[in-house]
Amino acid sequence: MELTSAQITEFDERGFLFFPELLKSSEIKLLTDHLEDLFSRPGPEVVREQEKDGIRLVYGTHQYCRPYGKLSVLPRLLTPVRQLLRSEVYIHQSRLNPKQGFSGGAWNWHQDFGTWQREDGMPKPRCVMTAILFHESGPVNSPLMLIPGSHKIGMLEEVTPEEGSRGYTVMEIDEKLVGNLAERHGIETIMGKPGGVAFIHCNLVHGSSPTSALGRERSSTSIIIRSKIFPLEETIGPGSITTQTGRH
Repeated sequence: MELTSAQITEFDERGFLFFPELLKSSEIKLLTDHLEDLFSRPGPEVVREQEKDGIRLVYGTHQYCRPYGKLSVLPRLLTPVRQLLRSEVYIHQSRLNPKQGFSGGAWNWHQDFGTWQREDGMPKPRCVMTAILFHESGPVNSPLMLIPGSHKIGMLEEVTPEEGSRGYTVMEIDEKLVGNLAERHGIETIMGKPGGVAFIHCNLVHGSSPTSALGRERSSTSIIIRSKIFPLEETIGPGSITTQTGRH
């Protein structure tokens, strides 16, 4: 899949694009058939919620599960990101995010680059998150919320590291600032059927509420694709290797 010039301009202006059912139902089934095995892995790559026993994240699935490895090099994902970043790319990180019924915790308002820059040493926000829906995402199962155009303000400094975080430190943005951004730009949600794919700028302000609907899971997997334009010494860091927290 190749993006049109209008779609590239839309991403530059709004910070995200969403394509309903970009992946086939047979492809999604191949991926979801492995979920239980991935959730039951004993290693540090599986991160649990703070307050309940649900799974918050599973890191690096493309490295040890063949269908996820194939997903990470799928041209339907890589070609648009190359266009959006105007360069060759590589995988910075992959993570599976199951929002399970009653146990899926909140993701407070944040920017992904805020974490990657502070914790992994990522030098510049030339990175796109590709988020793939595994289950239908709707109003009752905590869809991803986005503030369009908020990536243009750059990395925010008015943040607080999430208390007691596990596996990924959300740099929570000041509530008043989020309110001001939402008032100016509005809030949109990513909702759709399995196979929908969102391409999201790493500085876009986003978040989601806890999952409170029984049996209404909203799982997704994200592949963090980064520009290859940096010298080698700028790309070797904690985020590029397995660490004790399970980041890849």
